[in-house]
Amino acid sequence: MSALRRLLLALYQGHRRAPGQALLMLLGLSLSVAVVVAIDVSINSAQSAFADARRALSGAATHQIISDADPVPQSLLAELRKQGLRRSAPVIDLEAIHAADGRRLRLFGIDPMSELQMRPWLSGDAGNTDIESPGFRQLIGDVDGALIAAGMARQLGLAAGSTLNVRVDGHDLAFVVRGLMADEALPEAARDWIILDLAAAQRALGSNGYSRIDLQIDQVTAESIARTLPAGLRLLATTEQDTQLASMSRAFEINLKALSLLAMLVGLFVVFQTLSFLTLRRGAMIGLWRALGVGRRLLAALLLAEAALTGLIAALIGMALGILLGRLLLLGIDGTYAELYGRGASGGLSISPWLLAKAAGLSMLGALFAVTLPLLDMLRLSTLSALGRARSSALEDNPQTRRVRGLALPALLLFALGVALLKLGPENLSNAFVALFICLIAALGLVPWLAYGVLLGLERVLGQARVLPQWLLAGSRRGLGRTGIALAALSLAIATVIGMSSMIHSFRSAVSQWIDRSLQADVYVSARGRGALPPDLIETAAALPGVRQLSQTRRSQRMLDSGPIDVVGLSLPIEARDGFDWIAADPDMVWQQFAAGE
Repeated sequence: MSALRRLLLALYQGHRRAPGQALLMLLGLSLSVAVVVAIDVSINSAQSAFADARRALSGAATHQIISDADPVPQSLLAELRKQGLRRSAPVIDLEAIHAADGRRLRLFGIDPMSELQMRPWLSGDAGNTDIESPGFRQLIGDVDGALIAAGMARQLGLAAGSTLNVRVDGHDLAFVVRGLMADEALPEAARDWIILDLAAAQRALGSNGYSRIDLQIDQVTAESIARTLPAGLRLLATTEQDTQLASMSRAFEINLKALSLLAMLVGLFVVFQTLSFLTLRRGAMIGLWRALGVGRRLLAALLLAEAALTGLIAALIGMALGILLGRLLLLGIDGTYAELYGRGASGGLSISPWLLAKAAGLSMLGALFAVTLPLLDMLRLSTLSALGRARSSALEDNPQTRRVRGLALPALLLFALGVALLKLGPENLSNAFVALFICLIAALGLVPWLAYGVLLGLERVLGQARVLPQWLLAGSRRGLGRTGIALAALSLAIATVIGMSSMIHSFRSAVSQWIDRSLQADVYVSARGRGALPPDLIETAAALPGVRQLSQTRRSQRMLDSGPIDVVGLSLPIEARDGFDWIAADPDMVWQQFAAGE
């Protein structure tokens, strides 16, 4: 048997005699990798599904004409066609609520002839996309016909010829299902659409305009159109709009990724501590090997390879667990996307090789980093010192303990760097997280040093106390080189729990206070979607006995260069003004200007 094989066998037998330490390493590292993989996979899947939904909506369009308030007028499309812009498709795109179960659907009114170049899968015969329908083109002139996906029809209990009842912008609408489209012929994001003729959608909604006009044009043409658009209309590049919408979820995603890195940090502390004890326990064995002629380089390569293999096994376990956790986490992320964008980004998990390679790299590099310091300490010892290391280390002022005492100044300097970055750096979330992580790592470096000072102080206070307490305190102080990292990891875990609990409690308290201040009315009446309440209903409600005050609210959304914003118009009684907190203004002056319409 070769020398290398004997060394490997000795390492294996060591793990068999004490399997708990190996399992602890694998558990700590694999759980950390699982959190990283779950968060990365779920975020990537949600982003991919949302991008697919945006591509299904936009099709081949490079630009869109949208309105800040009223629908885009039909006359604009006629003018564009006169200018030779044939690659233009008018669209009515609204959220619909299924009357029976409240499910969110999408009403999509199209001009089938215009969709040949924009969304070919909506052009009827192109691609042979239907299984029971007479074709998209035959919807032209059909005042109440619609096409839906076969899968959605099964879920809603519908078939060709059934009536589909929905509510759109306060309108109760009924459409006859003229045909069912094969799910595999549709983009996944389009499988909850109600597709109907543009004119039929206009008649059903009582509108003569469009939600938008999709264009397939070059940049020069886009600049020319933008200069001639009437007031209230805007030309947006589809890529620009995607960027603006994606920025809304960026802070949410950064928070999740920061949480995953925090979990990884805790896992590395666990691995570092376990490997430190394992290396210490192997001190006599390493000394024996060196006495038999095994060189430092071979020992280092062997133990580093063991750590890398541990990291690889933990990565594989963590990937499997992370994918399972990612499926659960995707449900919560999908709900957040639905709140941000008005619809979810649900779909299957999107697992890229890059994400898996990243997880494997983090796990292996983390294990190698964790084993480096204890391994260097052991290899620096002479052969005789290594042979006696396991017996005497608990009584010596060992290198690890001396390193703990030397952590104070570097940790304080690192903490000062984090504070300076937080105060003087750019004001964005990424910089804040970097600064906080620097401060956190610095604080963790101070934990063993503070513990050393506390234990030393207790020894001096107890003075000539009984031998057993003195012995316990002295042993704990001298062993901080090994237990200090575990103490720091425990402090980090406790701090994380306390911090997240306090953050959640503060958020709930703030929301509760906001609800108490803002929702002061006894009854609220609203229209579904973007519809408005009829004026006669408002007058009738104001005249009802028992109605003391009545306030009115009108909401609309506008797309700015920085992204979408909500514009709210209010008609408030004086009592309702208490629901507003002004950050940097004189409330009396603001309300005077508000009452004057300024």
